Amino acid sequence: MKEKNLQHQKGKGWLGLGLGLLMCCSSVSTKAQCIASSNSPTGTISISPYVQTLISNNMLPGSYAIINITNAGEYGIGTSFGSFVTITDNANVVVGSGNNTLYLNFPTAGLYRIHLHSTNACSTSGGTRIVAVSPRNNCFSFDGTNDYINLGTTINSVLAPLNKITAEAWVYPTSTVSNGVIIGNYSTPLNQMQFCLRRSGTVYQFFVGNGSVGNYINANSAATVTTNIWQHVAGTWDGAVVRIYVNGVLSGTASVTYPAFNGTTNNIWIGSNGAAGGEVFAGSIDEARIWTRAVCQSEIQNNMNGAIPTTATGLLANYHFNQGVAGATNATVTSLMDDSGNSYNGTVINAALTGTISNWMGSTAFGDGAAAPAFISPTVAVTGGTVICSGNSVVLTANGNVTSYNWVSGPGTFINVVSPSVTSTYSVTGTNSVGCISNMAMHTVSVNATPTVSANSGTICAGNAFTITPSGASTFTIQGGSAVVSPTAAASYTVKGTSAAGCVSANTATSNITVNTTPTVTANSGTICSGNAFTITPGGASTFTIQGGSAVVSPTAAASYTVMGTSAAGCVSANTATSNLTVNGLPTVSAATSSSLICSSPQQTATLTASGATTYTWSNSTNGAVIAVSPSVTASYTVTGTDANGCVNSAMVTQSVSNCTGIHNFGASDQGVKLYPNPNNGVFTLEIANVNSATVMITDVSGRIVLSETVSNESTQMNIQSLQNGIYFINVNNNNSKQVIKFIKD
Repeated sequence: MKEKNLQHQKGKGWLGLGLGLLMCCSSVSTKAQCIASSNSPTGTISISPYVQTLISNNMLPGSYAIINITNAGEYGIGTSFGSFVTITDNANVVVGSGNNTLYLNFPTAGLYRIHLHSTNACSTSGGTRIVAVSPRNNCFSFDGTNDYINLGTTINSVLAPLNKITAEAWVYPTSTVSNGVIIGNYSTPLNQMQFCLRRSGTVYQFFVGNGSVGNYINANSAATVTTNIWQHVAGTWDGAVVRIYVNGVLSGTASVTYPAFNGTTNNIWIGSNGAAGGEVFAGSIDEARIWTRAVCQSEIQNNMNGAIPTTATGLLANYHFNQGVAGATNATVTSLMDDSGNSYNGTVINAALTGTISNWMGSTAFGDGAAAPAFISPTVAVTGGTVICSGNSVVLTANGNVTSYNWVSGPGTFINVVSPSVTSTYSVTGTNSVGCISNMAMHTVSVNATPTVSANSGTICAGNAFTITPSGASTFTIQGGSAVVSPTAAASYTVKGTSAAGCVSANTATSNITVNTTPTVTANSGTICSGNAFTITPGGASTFTIQGGSAVVSPTAAASYTVMGTSAAGCVSANTATSNLTVNGLPTVSAATSSSLICSSPQQTATLTASGATTYTWSNSTNGAVIAVSPSVTASYTVTGTDANGCVNSAMVTQSVSNCTGIHNFGASDQGVKLYPNPNNGVFTLEIANVNSATVMITDVSGRIVLSETVSNESTQMNIQSLQNGIYFINVNNNNSKQVIKFIKD
């Protein structure tokens, strides 16, 4: 039980991680020492959302560390050894200061400075201090008059088909007068609800209903409501029993036999039932959760004092109430966020959202900073046959992370041998070592009769196939193992059948097949180059069927074509002739230039190289794999290559030519700016004499800017390897002096 007065704001447990710091609020002072900003920061603290770190040499005059506040809001700052804390913004304006634990509202996200001192004076030694920063933990303070939070109706459809639920919350009641709804869809119309957790006078109650008027059952707590302290209340329903827990202790039960919740159009409310003059809750509510299963007592105790993961089994909605700034004006903070990942967010209704009542307030229910220990819920599953034949039995095996099992109308062991005469369902639950009961696992066994099978008969030509088509069952076992048979003489095949339930037929069917003589066909084979045609010439029958339908084929790779023949009697050939074609692929001819761009003045020569074939002929009537060209203008060259198989292919390469006016072969310079090498492969050195902060911009021949940056060094290596080859211009603006140099990337 957390018995802290609501006026004591909670710190989410974040200062308890080895700091031994105070957990109460410190006064905020505008007095600050040693906040000179001439020095560099000694470290950076990034809030995400909690951080504890060591900051060194931060107690000297002018020293500070950076706090990176990623989300505006209220945070607590604490240090070790009783240091005096001063917080300034990045312009060195004091935000607040105080001894040790300090709570501040950071109005905007951004960078802030933290200065640490001994008491409130500068220190003469650097020192190392532990600094912890964490968002404040909030709850919502309900005025008991008319404010509440509306969660809408979306959750209802999830609950409707279920017969299990858990609703829980930390509550801080300030009154025991009348009734006050904590959470539920006990709303308007009254009583058409699925669940409701509420305070009724001096006791807590948990209701479940099936969505119809008056159809509800509730369990009352034996424990009484105590005002002005935090209490944890949880209600569960496992399909048979409603239970209510106060501070993790079972406090009341009731039997319920509804098969499911069913649907309702009522809204789910926190703090009220939403009706006129409704059951409004006076006090604060924090850490509300809704589950799609009955959480057992041990798990409630495990989870109540810590944050749980969004992946917790059955967690439907999880409300931390950490919106707003405690006690501040929160007029725009009207949403209660669901932190389960399901986005069942709520809307604050009729709240003042300012002051200490009807507003977001600090809470001491528990600390989100410390996660609850991992809890593995007990689960049970059943394995075993699902279908049997009449008169047979099946072994059902229960498995789970439990220590004992309980079959409904069965043994208290994990094995259950059953012999149903009709389709039946068997159910089992398990109990773990701490007394938590698992889900109820159900297993249905269907009972089916044995089938009667039949099989077709027919006539085929020798070498052909006959498909035996049995009926009367789901699967069949055919003599020889295959339903497709190719007997060379008259034959009979036996057939047995098995139903979908696995029942084998009582009878054996017979398929009788008559076989007629069939021709034997042949087909020629050959070799072609890719793109050429080949004519298949079959023999041995009267008419032929060639794979693909045509005797003239043009495959692009090695291929085989099947040929079937039909005799004058109409029998298809027993064999399938194959025409095997070898296709020699065309050589993959490629051509490349040693330089994508050459100069015409002075005249330059490029080397063109072909590859991928055996012999080569160029479009300029030159033979050979490597030739030299010196065009005066940009020109294209085509090379034709022939491989060892006589197959031919070609490729083309374009040699670009420029007059290269103003370009130096080994470098370029102008008015104190040098660029080398030139041409280059995209990596080059740029030297700028007397550089201050030069702006460098590279453009292509179209004037498009492809790179822009600021250079402060006299020698800088540039890299444009990712750009296409060609002509570029580099523009350098240094000390109001502009130079432009043309260069080539090849």
